[in-house]
Amino acid sequence: MAAALLAQAPADRPAPRPAPLPAPLSPTPSPPLPLQAQQPVQAADARLRQQGWRPDAEQSPSAFERELAGNGLASLAACSGTGPGFCRYDYRRGPQRLQLITVPGPQARGGAGDGRVLRWQLESAPLP
Repeated sequence: MAAALLAQAPADRPAPRPAPLPAPLSPTPSPPLPLQAQQPVQAADARLRQQGWRPDAEQSPSAFERELAGNGLASLAACSGTGPGFCRYDYRRGPQRLQLITVPGPQARGGAGDGRVLRWQLESAPLP
């Protein structure tokens, strides 16, 4: 009998709508990087550490590179011995990696020390 009733039901009846999907969760926004061009690298390092960034140098700098950098920051990865004296500092926070490139500032002696932030690059590590 139920089959007979179903056969008599109007065919133009709309199908039930599926429930809407919940909105995807958006990632928690990260605070903006506390970096500025010409900022002393020691100040940049202190601010980055306050935001949870940790030194993560991909390689160990030589004594010559340490001398060029003019500081004892654990994030120092390398310095060039030629040109304007670029140095690179590496950081990590979770899956993010950050590289700072510095040049000697106005107080540098012989192209060494007084590193100033020139530019930076933020990368996210691929998900496993």
